[in-house]
Amino acid sequence: MSRLSVTFFADEPCEQPANMPSTVNTELIEYIWRKSQEAGFLGIAALAKTFAGKNNNKIIRNLKIFNQTSRLNKNYMIYLHKLLNLDKAEIDAINKRHRDRLYAEEDLLISNFELLLLKSNLILESERYRNITFHGLFISSAWVGRRRPLTLGELFFHYKRGDWIMPDCCGSVYVLSGGGSPLSGSNSYQGYCRTCKKIFFGSRPSFSELLGPFLKDEPDFEYIPTDCTVRHLVADLVAKEALG
Repeated sequence: MSRLSVTFFADEPCEQPANMPSTVNTELIEYIWRKSQEAGFLGIAALAKTFAGKNNNKIIRNLKIFNQTSRLNKNYMIYLHKLLNLDKAEIDAINKRHRDRLYAEEDLLISNFELLLLKSNLILESERYRNITFHGLFISSAWVGRRRPLTLGELFFHYKRGDWIMPDCCGSVYVLSGGGSPLSGSNSYQGYCRTCKKIFFGSRPSFSELLGPFLKDEPDFEYIPTDCTVRHLVADLVAKEALG
């Protein structure tokens, strides 16, 4: 009788470019603590005591985590809205500014997708271009993964093989990110539809359509971190187009 065996591998985190944006919304953290001080709460412990009927140590721990990550339990945030009289419009504006900073490179790629796809050979031939990474470019999975990050060059490498091009939306959708569970098969992905020129959010009947190429078919070039960005790449391509 055969038995299932699982092997775990551990190594150092893969080096990331120095110019990758932080996922921490520091403006939101500063806003919450400013409003807290204005309301007379001098520190995390004082604020935590107002959460009546809650585990004080748990609240303090969560507020400390928020102070480092800008992430807070939804119910706790609702409570702070009422306690500190937070301005929803201001928080929405703060979150939008953070989102715009975080996804600026992805937004630029989407708005120039046709040009980049046309120049995919040039991108793949350049060590500087093919190793570009940005927030929003990933394939993630519970339980399994790999050390090497997904790069712009690898994206075009897979497109050329016919991977990550899904017959969804109103035409071919080119996957930019996706995640799911290899056990249940549940998954979701985000991609660019070349027909309607819009972002499409969907899922596939099998998660292996996304995860398989990512784990089994690595490109034939080494990952070497680069500080080159999509903005640099687009500027270079536009300049070359202008020169003819």
